[in-house]
Amino acid sequence: MNKCSKIVFGYILVVVLLTVLILSVNNKLRKNVRDNFYEGSKHTRFEKKFYNQFYDK
Repeated sequence: MNKCSKIVFGYILVVVLLTVLILSVNNKLRKNVRDNFYEGSKHTRFEKKFYNQFYDK
């Protein structure tokens, strides 16, 4: 492996790792917002079930 291919491989690895990190943080933030939304409001069971149907994946 020459120097150029090592640099390209390193950049690809960094991009993949940053993408995974950003997606995992985004998913955790979305879950926290949803949990806080439920705590502060009084929703019916149907509304919670409907909301979870689309956003609990």
